Amino acid sequence: MGITVKGPNGITINFPDGTDSDTINKVMTQAAGQQASAAPVSSLESFGRGAVQGVTFGFGDELYAGAKGLGASVSGGSFRDTYNREVEDVRQANRAARQANPIAYIGGEVVGGIALPFGAAGTAARGAAQAGRAVSLASRAAQGAKAGAAYGGLYGLGTASGGDGSLPEQAAQRVTQALPNAITGAAVGAVAPFAIDAASNIVKGVTNPLRAALRPQATAQQKVGEALLRDFGDRENLGQVLPTLDRKLQAARATKPDAMLADLGGQNTRDLLRSATNLPSTAASRLQKTLDRRQSFQWSRIERDVSQTLADGNEFGRVMDQITGQLKRTGAREFDAAYNVPMSTRAFSDVEQFLGARGYMGRIAEKTAESVQGMTGTPLQQMRPYEIMHRMKMELDREIGRLKRGQQDAKANWTLRDLVELKRQFVGLLSSHNPQFRKALTVYGDEASLRTALESGADDFKAMSPGELVSTLRGMTQPEKSMFRMGAARSLFDQIEKGNVMRDRTESLFSSPEIQKKLRALFPDSRRFNELRRRLVLEAKMADTRKAVQGNSTSARQLAQGQEAGQPVRMVSAVGNAMMGRVAPVMDFIGRSVQAFHGMTPAVANDVIETLMSNGAIGTQQQLQRALAKAAREPAYREQLTQRFIRAAAALNAAGQSQ
Repeated sequence: MGITVKGPNGITINFPDGTDSDTINKVMTQAAGQQASAAPVSSLESFGRGAVQGVTFGFGDELYAGAKGLGASVSGGSFRDTYNREVEDVRQANRAARQANPIAYIGGEVVGGIALPFGAAGTAARGAAQAGRAVSLASRAAQGAKAGAAYGGLYGLGTASGGDGSLPEQAAQRVTQALPNAITGAAVGAVAPFAIDAASNIVKGVTNPLRAALRPQATAQQKVGEALLRDFGDRENLGQVLPTLDRKLQAARATKPDAMLADLGGQNTRDLLRSATNLPSTAASRLQKTLDRRQSFQWSRIERDVSQTLADGNEFGRVMDQITGQLKRTGAREFDAAYNVPMSTRAFSDVEQFLGARGYMGRIAEKTAESVQGMTGTPLQQMRPYEIMHRMKMELDREIGRLKRGQQDAKANWTLRDLVELKRQFVGLLSSHNPQFRKALTVYGDEASLRTALESGADDFKAMSPGELVSTLRGMTQPEKSMFRMGAARSLFDQIEKGNVMRDRTESLFSSPEIQKKLRALFPDSRRFNELRRRLVLEAKMADTRKAVQGNSTSARQLAQGQEAGQPVRMVSAVGNAMMGRVAPVMDFIGRSVQAFHGMTPAVANDVIETLMSNGAIGTQQQLQRALAKAAREPAYREQLTQRFIRAAAALNAAGQSQ
């Protein structure tokens, strides 16, 4: 097997079996002398050797020796002998380079360690950034811990010697030696995202004021882009945020011409606008006036929305006056055809049974005969059968209207619910035997029923529950439903027009689940209901923009977000106020200082407001596009820095362990 002798400074020489001690001592002395007289290792070589070890996680010596051993085995030599010899030579050369130039060697290891940014955490973070998903700091810390453990373990394995013994024993020793590196790497990886974010914020604290002073418009666009990405990054593809917002803004302005970009953003966008308006600028003054003027006409816009999707409540009075004329022009022809339909024996029997089984119908028949005699002078018995039935139906409508006005028949104890149900059953019976009668009701109706439906919508919409609305509409003809909706719209208008013009109707009137259900029951189809809901949501966002700008956000919240601008107060005044116990002016001064740290100057604030007040095409704003693209790249850039930091720390730790 031979004799292996290790001398000082890492010299190892293999001697044949039986070599005497004098020979061994002589050879070892000569080798030590040759090493002492060897040429000094240059800093460049030391750096290069360290870099190779760093970029290969400390496996550079093994990889080199393995390649040599493979070449030897191909040419008939021994892979193991060649590998052992070469790996020891490389390690000896590396030790010499490190001893000669420790700073250059370790620097090379660190540089090599950060040369290739890869790993599970980096890939996941970049993929999330490309997909437009926000990655929380806690998630980044967890991914960093995984990457740190992997990097640290690899470096530990690469730099561990493994000692003597069989290959399995050496592998076990390497794993044992690498475990502390993996633990340290995990700890560093978990902290790395926090450290990188903190360092980034410190750097921004220095550069932001300079950028704000030199390029206020670009700084403003960057702030707007960052706010929009924070609001939309979880839901939209980052590269499509601006085109998507552009489409939404144009769609919003189709129904709300006063809509602006700020209305489409979320809390981050509104906070940015609030902080910008806290600094004096011409745009801030114009924004305040614009928001006040816009809010003062909210009631009018909502009424227009209801008119365009449900019914025009302002038509109530005019429609009431036109009902009789429309009946004569449109309904008379259809009903005359219905009256001429002969009543079959089956129909006569069913009607007779219906009238006899329901006591209230006897009183309705009496009142019908009285009203017909009074209005036409014609006895009820001389009319055609279906004309008589229609007259009784009209009397039911009039009686329902009287009950709604509190006029109870002295000879009857019926209730409103009784008569509504009686009318529904009676109309259903007549329509089943006379399709022409059903057609006439569908085409128009009659004066009494339409007037009643119109009044019912106005009187009952507010008082009825969603279920009662559904039941009431189910028993109506289409013309009656249209009149009911118009009356309900008038009831809505009455509520919309109450109160101060600056009141937010979307919050005080349309925000409850009950009103949402009642509106849903009132609408003839989902498409029109969803359109009104879309308009109301947009109206609510417009109101939220004004609240954000003019609301009473606390100083603590604003300062925590780095958004509170405060009023310009001189330092000496702030100190004096603090000494006198006056806190508010001091907070204002601190707020201004924080704002300067974030690069929010009056010029930047003015441009922020101008951008967020935009109501034209924003897709062509190249500066905003560039700002969005830059903001979109920042998460991946920070993650790349984090990965490099973790690898550099792992390489440095491994270098320290191998000393």
